[in-house]
Amino acid sequence: MITRGHLIGEIVDGLTSISQQVSTRCQLGLTDLNRYLEDFFKDYLN
Repeated sequence: MITRGHLIGEIVDGLTSISQQVSTRCQLGLTDLNRYLEDFFKDYLN
């Protein structure tokens, strides 16, 4: 059985991974992921 804490932990881990990828790509001058994530999270949070 998956507990609430486990699910929250997976979400936090996933968001941390995305954050690190965006940071690395921005340092390389690649900002396409930023644009896709802005659209995704805009729809997801609304």
